[in-house]
Amino acid sequence: MDADERDEVFYGSFEKVYRRAPPSNLEHGVDRFWGLCRMAQDVGEGALVHAGAAEDPDMRAFVKSVLEEFANTKRVLRALEYSDLEHYALILIRHPEVVAALRGRYAHIFVDEFQDTSAMQCELVNALTGTDGMVFVVGDVKQSIYRFRGADVQVFREFIKTLPARRLSKNFRSHAEVIETVNNVCTPVIDGYEPMLAGRLEDDFTLPPKIFDAIPRIARVTADTDAEGIETILRRLRARGVDFSQVVLLLRRIKGNAQLFADLAARGIGVAITSSASASANEDLKTLVNLWIWACEPWSRLRAAQVVTDFATATRDQLGEGIAALQSPLQPGARLTCEELLERLNTQFNLSERFGAVFEQFEVFVLRHQSEGLAPSVLARRLHHLTANGQDITGFVLLPPPANLAGTIRALTVHSAKGLEFPVVILADVKAQRKRASGLLRRGSDIWLPQRNEKNELDWSAPELQNAKAFEEEAETEESARLLYVAMTRAQEALYIVDRPSEQISDEATAKKKAPKKPDNSWAAWLKAGITQHFPQELFLAEAPALIFPPKAFGLRPSPSLSEVPPHYTKARTGVTEWAAELAAAQPVVARKPAAPSPAGKVRVSKLSRQDAIRLGTEFHKFLENEDWDSLKREAEAHSVSLAKFWDWLPTTVGETVFGASPRVYPEFAFEWRNGQSTITGRIDRLVITSSNESWVIDYKVLLQPKSLDELLASYGPQLRIYNEAVKHLTKVPIVRSFILDLAAATGEIWHEVPSA
Repeated sequence: MDADERDEVFYGSFEKVYRRAPPSNLEHGVDRFWGLCRMAQDVGEGALVHAGAAEDPDMRAFVKSVLEEFANTKRVLRALEYSDLEHYALILIRHPEVVAALRGRYAHIFVDEFQDTSAMQCELVNALTGTDGMVFVVGDVKQSIYRFRGADVQVFREFIKTLPARRLSKNFRSHAEVIETVNNVCTPVIDGYEPMLAGRLEDDFTLPPKIFDAIPRIARVTADTDAEGIETILRRLRARGVDFSQVVLLLRRIKGNAQLFADLAARGIGVAITSSASASANEDLKTLVNLWIWACEPWSRLRAAQVVTDFATATRDQLGEGIAALQSPLQPGARLTCEELLERLNTQFNLSERFGAVFEQFEVFVLRHQSEGLAPSVLARRLHHLTANGQDITGFVLLPPPANLAGTIRALTVHSAKGLEFPVVILADVKAQRKRASGLLRRGSDIWLPQRNEKNELDWSAPELQNAKAFEEEAETEESARLLYVAMTRAQEALYIVDRPSEQISDEATAKKKAPKKPDNSWAAWLKAGITQHFPQELFLAEAPALIFPPKAFGLRPSPSLSEVPPHYTKARTGVTEWAAELAAAQPVVARKPAAPSPAGKVRVSKLSRQDAIRLGTEFHKFLENEDWDSLKREAEAHSVSLAKFWDWLPTTVGETVFGASPRVYPEFAFEWRNGQSTITGRIDRLVITSSNESWVIDYKVLLQPKSLDELLASYGPQLRIYNEAVKHLTKVPIVRSFILDLAAATGEIWHEVPSA
């Protein structure tokens, strides 16, 4: 199972046990129990749960039940997750005959990135090598940044104590000034840090050195907001001819920085977000999707808890009251359309005002699926399936623009940038990071869940909890320093830090308190101590030469000024159906011929209602997409729909090309096409790339009334022509042909080519 599938299965296991036998101590709330089980899942076997300073048998039994339910579910599904592979590999390798066979096969064991090794992985390496095997490991303590995945830097430190070591201290990636800066910042904050040496040749550069004659390679730029600082740096770089494709914005996290991206878009700076998460993981979108699923499945307490958290001002301790007061507008027995449900949710939660353009896009998405005949609950199940498996929401997801588009920069988390390098790095999100206490602490296999005192506050006073808390804080600070090292060493030519004025580094709540006794371990403080070149945003931009500086002097193509580049996502997308309707309305109506008479002996007039006909069409589309011919035949016979001509057509050369014979067939091809100032979204029933020069766009139609060919083309021609043009741009295939597959032969024929625009 991939991570999304694992999380979905684990979620189901937790909810099943919680409904059956919840913990007796309900004061913590369902979300904390959920977090406890997730933490125990990461620990694995041997997890010990403590309530306050004592072990809690009841809580431990609950966690054990959840983990057993998860294990049983995986067995039923015949599925394994990644940690299972390690676990069972270790069990197997303990058998003498297995380890003997493996040691006989491999003379040398080579392990890269060893600083990210867990104790279990290290045990596997030791089992493979034994006492006589040859093992060679490469690792860098300063780049151990995956503690949240179970990596333990102490494993690496202990392992290499017994090995002869060769230390590599030269850096061949970065300019000498970048290396000097990294050394200055990291020496005081990383224990045992050994300064790097510059190993790069002077003429080995990715940007012409002349660019930096009038602009520093290293600088802290202070501004009231991160967006202002980033814009200042980008304007200065552009004035020197640096293309945005050579700049990356590094952040500690994507989640939580939605406002930063919105502020940049308002300034005309597009952001192509790249992270381990899907680009569809837009927080506003996730909130709307969860709200929709809850409205259709109000019995789900976990989804209800998320709705309360997203929309209510209640504290975590008041979750139970908030869930009890929450009422879905889709009451039992109510028959609402998708549009009606969305209107009621908008009224109840003020969605249009809160989410703006994202709500408008979600509305387009919902209405498009209503036009397919989907009821709200069916759409909820589809959304649940898509999101649970990490898939994009068809025809809607905000895809990032190309990274080399003028006015667009890439944004990555530091974790996802590890192993990569970039000519220019802008490092933002460096202000003091105060991690909210989750009410849980982990140290080794021990998990601490503090009790509540008479004020209903979490009580951390027990010595065991204080020790665990101090250990956790120290480990977090150490890894934070290593993460900063990784971020800074991604830069090849230049490194810029976006910072706030000194008085704004701390948040308002902290500023009112007395100066903390503990040292300031924020990135902002460390960078301020190690980087002497500091510029307020006005000074940094004022020092730039006139903006008429000719970029061509450095062999770089000029880019338009930021003011000329429109923001990418300022309004909702336009669906192909809406655009086709606008085009059809603006064009003269095609002269329609009388409908063709029904074939002799065939009743062509359907007795189905319009809603049932739409539902039937949706079912037929699904069967065609999956090439489920048996189900298609049964459904057609059940509704007296004759598919005789389709069955005759299917084994023909054209039929075999459409269904399976071609090397590249895409059932359900969703796309987003930026055409000038418009962004068009659509979903093609089937795209077949027959060769490097030609592709076919196929649109399924299930028409249960007689129709002439002219009527068919008048109704669906504009839409097919838009598909044709979009595919031509997106796939770069020169010849694109469009066809209508008239499944029930309403026109008398199955296969019709649509004339090109």
